[in-house]
Amino acid sequence: MTDGQLIIAGEWVPGAAGRVEEIRSPYDGHVVGQAAIADTSDVDKALAAAEQGAAVWRETPAHARLDILMRAAALVDERVEAIAALLSAENGKTITEARGEVGRASDVIRLAGYEGTQLYGDTLPLDAHRGTGLDKVAFTLRQPCGVVVAITPFKLSLAAGAAQGRTGAGRRQRRRPEAGPGHPTDRAGPGRSVHRRRAAARCAQRSHRLGWPTR
Repeated sequence: MTDGQLIIAGEWVPGAAGRVEEIRSPYDGHVVGQAAIADTSDVDKALAAAEQGAAVWRETPAHARLDILMRAAALVDERVEAIAALLSAENGKTITEARGEVGRASDVIRLAGYEGTQLYGDTLPLDAHRGTGLDKVAFTLRQPCGVVVAITPFKLSLAAGAAQGRTGAGRRQRRRPEAGPGHPTDRAGPGRSVHRRRAAARCAQRSHRLGWPTR
């Protein structure tokens, strides 16, 4: 069972303190599921996993990142109805709105994959400075800065989470309070968004289908 657990480094695990929160539908009050409440030790584990994954992702070429994100988007598309039903039950959205959010999420994942292959640097002529000539040129390269801590708004956690997790560009994020895939983003923490993203997390967790690099 993954209900009431966190996903850290690609694995569903219980929170260190064992605390969970019931998630109830605002429409009729029925229990949709449970969300784990993380403590600082869970956060430390997720950050460590994110740092390790960032090192691997940094060395993954853009074409491979694109392939992985295209497969991730396809997995979301395969599960539109299941994810939309979970979204609707958790926050009271109409099923039409929920389907639209899932569709936007997969579109954003594809966009991120494409944009990650279009990161170009700049060249700078140096002959404007004394002591240099036309035979010298400087250039810049884009490099990821590292792990980022971010909070996703609860209203559009699926689509916003996809937008914030633009790992095709080499970005790596540690996000709170959502639960999500250990690659390329690790998440842990309390909040209603945890349960909402669980169906999407299961899609991305299937690393044997996505082909996440491991080392």
